[in-house]
Amino acid sequence: MANPVAVLDTIELLYRAAVEPSLWPDALQQLALASGGMGAVMIPITPGDTTGLIVSPALLESKAEYDRIWWRHDSRVLRIHSRKLSDGVCCEPQLFTDEEIASDVLRNEFCPRYGMGSFAAHLVAPVPRQVIAFSVMRAAERGQFEGHELETLDLLGKHAARALIVSSRLQAAAQIERTLVESLARFDCGVLVIDRSLTVLLANDAATELMGDGLCVIKGKLSASSGEDRAVFDRLMRSVLSPNARADGLEPAALRRPSGRRPLILQAIPIASEAARETFPAGAAALVIVIDPTRKQHPAPVDAFRLLGLTPSQARLAALIGEGYSRAEAADALGLSQATVSDTIKHIYSKLEISRQSDLVRLTSRLATFRR
Repeated sequence: MANPVAVLDTIELLYRAAVEPSLWPDALQQLALASGGMGAVMIPITPGDTTGLIVSPALLESKAEYDRIWWRHDSRVLRIHSRKLSDGVCCEPQLFTDEEIASDVLRNEFCPRYGMGSFAAHLVAPVPRQVIAFSVMRAAERGQFEGHELETLDLLGKHAARALIVSSRLQAAAQIERTLVESLARFDCGVLVIDRSLTVLLANDAATELMGDGLCVIKGKLSASSGEDRAVFDRLMRSVLSPNARADGLEPAALRRPSGRRPLILQAIPIASEAARETFPAGAAALVIVIDPTRKQHPAPVDAFRLLGLTPSQARLAALIGEGYSRAEAADALGLSQATVSDTIKHIYSKLEISRQSDLVRLTSRLATFRR
């Protein structure tokens, strides 16, 4: 019988590894010892794929040679894969005949150099069409695994499988968060993600720079800096967080700034309903977009205008007019006559299907939202 304390300690370490991936090698080692093995490996059951392979300390010395040569000759992976096994415990006698074991090149040339004999594995499919083995190696002199050791491996393997699934989901969530943070950083305006209590879950640098002048964070919750504008801010937040909120029915709000600068323009968009089971980040309820009219904009979106069908010269002129240049100022900046500018603007309006400079200003502002 396995030592109950060793089993409980192993289970605890497996779940710690789920949130601290650096602990997986030690967790695998403890799983191996509790199951009668000398070391263990977490390996994908996909011939030729060693991505994500993790070994316990006792097998670390053999890993370099395995990665270099022997993964091509791993009959254990090939046999499990060919039989389409994906759940529960399997061991060497179940997969190979005595004759196959005696003639297996991996078993006869690689394993003896590191004192490894038979193996047993607990299989799990954490996602469809992906099988992972928690493979335990036994010391050569100890022969095959005994029945009670396989029972222990089955018990611990189930916990290892759950821990692996948790670990995979946490890593996926961390990757999504990194991607989201990088995406928000590309906005030239301030962008924040809040939950229903107005707690700030994420904020880009542009939003952080605005804190204290128009907006502030009090005990982790977003609020208006000016007491006079808190009623306006609260009204906007109640609207966006109401169960029936629609993004196209919400008006922006202006928040005065203690510095005396032009007010901030605030727009909030609901990103989760009351019925939503999951959001990311967890609890996210609204996206808050903050425009600072005094913020120096990044270079005008000439490239974006090119993508909309304008020629290089038309795109440069459209960007200047869209930034508020007069026709005379644009003509001077580009070295053109005012007549040429006026004629070119007509072509720009036609291609963009707009009719006024105000339309071009709004389009330029939208195209300039993202940093280059």
